[in-house]
Amino acid sequence: LFAHKFITGPVIFKTSAITAYDDISEVKPLKIFLKLINYTQEEIDEYIKINSKKTIKNVFSHFVPESYVNAVLIRYGIDGNKQAAQLTGNERILLLNSLINLEVNVTGRVKNSEIVTAGGVDLNEINSKTMESKLVKGLFFAGEVMNIDAFTGGFNLQNCWSTAYIASLNY
Repeated sequence: LFAHKFITGPVIFKTSAITAYDDISEVKPLKIFLKLINYTQEEIDEYIKINSKKTIKNVFSHFVPESYVNAVLIRYGIDGNKQAAQLTGNERILLLNSLINLEVNVTGRVKNSEIVTAGGVDLNEINSKTMESKLVKGLFFAGEVMNIDAFTGGFNLQNCWSTAYIASLNY
């Protein structure tokens, strides 16, 4: 999902989990390559050829929303009202890459919107059969207070419920 100044969605949440400890900045961006459509370059070229008399904007709006096409056309200074047959080689490459090999440079994370919890009590310090601390008798842990995180899709919730259940049986 493309938002105003960031991207989000399940794949981005998974990427966030995998890179939780990585130093991401403008100096050291995380490069992500996105394939927005399930077509090959040859299939897109064939579609352009068949629809060569249509405007560039109309041809590419067949594959992705028009708002995205407009943003790409503005970004590269391409006149979307000219016919697809008038695309230059460079314009064609830029437009194709925006569909099947879009490079996004992640330079940071959106503040106060974290969904990944990383860190917490070291699992080596917890008895996994009881959830009791190995260091402090009578202290039990559950959920994301432990150094456990998982991909989006309910895995963290299941971890919270399961470890809380185990802790409750042994308290």
